[in-house]
Amino acid sequence: MKRRSALIALGTGFHLQATHALDPLVIADVDPKKLPGSWTCKIGIHLLAVTFSDSGLFKGSIITNGKLVDEFEGSWKLESSYIGNTAILWKFAKSRTIQIGTLDRDEIEILNDDLLVLWTKNRVRRAYQRVKIKK
Repeated sequence: MKRRSALIALGTGFHLQATHALDPLVIADVDPKKLPGSWTCKIGIHLLAVTFSDSGLFKGSIITNGKLVDEFEGSWKLESSYIGNTAILWKFAKSRTIQIGTLDRDEIEILNDDLLVLWTKNRVRRAYQRVKIKK
């Protein structure tokens, strides 16, 4: 049950083949400098937290009903294409619920200073809020 909850929360669950060609001449429709930082997303009883680093790594967790269900990490990169939105490619290197090596692809609808809206490959919309650092 934990695995299913985590996969549903992340919009992950099926292995995605890397079929999209990357082209260095395609201009991204988002500013990649806005992605690094910490983000949270509330989905029903699930709280997802993820931190993207400038170096292309991510770490995150899923909390369900106040209990830690999963901690995960891996690498990320942005993919731009001629048609469609820029996407985040996530490759999982550590997780209790997601198979190691899973490659996930989420399209970016909005990326600004405070909001990250993703569409999962299952066409589920996820809205993440940036975690503000208190000064």
